[in-house]
Amino acid sequence: QFGVKVIGRTDELVEEFFAVSVQRRITHPCVVAITDAARGQLFSA
Repeated sequence: QFGVKVIGRTDELVEEFFAVSVQRRITHPCVVAITDAARGQLFSA
């Protein structure tokens, strides 16, 4: 889909995902940019 290829595998890598609650308004400009980008990737058609 993104034109990437597997170059190796490892069990050492840990991937984490964090959820941001919509109950509080996000005001920090960096956090707003990150959540907007993530929202765009998650919910784009």
